[in-house]
Amino acid sequence: MKERFAFKEEFEPVVNIGENVQLFPLKNKKTEWKYVKVLYIESLPFLLHNFGVIAAGAVAQVEFTQLYMDDNEFGQFRVIPLVDDLTLNQLDQPRASRRWVTRNSNWQSLYEFADPRMNPMMEKFHLNEIFQHENDGLWVVPSSIAGVANGLFGCYGFRYVFEKLDVKPAVFTPIPVRGYRTTIKE
Repeated sequence: MKERFAFKEEFEPVVNIGENVQLFPLKNKKTEWKYVKVLYIESLPFLLHNFGVIAAGAVAQVEFTQLYMDDNEFGQFRVIPLVDDLTLNQLDQPRASRRWVTRNSNWQSLYEFADPRMNPMMEKFHLNEIFQHENDGLWVVPSSIAGVANGLFGCYGFRYVFEKLDVKPAVFTPIPVRGYRTTIKE
């Protein structure tokens, strides 16, 4: 059986039809965490999204609704800047739950132009991979050092349709679909 995990360098579906997923950190009263079985997968070849004019040093947070999924669906996406000097400076999923952070730092997406013929860093775009559960909030801060006239990002990925499970499966692939901070103190 092929090894399954999120953020692989080569972009492929994180699971196959019939496989189980833990949508972490979503909760379920019966199984503690939310577990689902994938019923259907399809590719989402390319979405061009323009955040519009982005002024130098702008920090406006915007909702990224173009990646929202229907009920009983989740998406796996790579989000890449298509113009120089453009990045996602913040990712919140949902709005009050930051992603791409450590205790003392806020991280950002890669700046590199996403053309593997021109840029060897293209292989690192697995670091810009995100998972979207249904229509849970997804908020980003597109940013530019010098400012850009068109804040163009490309997105591609996979759409998964699932059924909820009432019993924790013996085998599953964990997928992070929200920001998470532990509250456990030792």
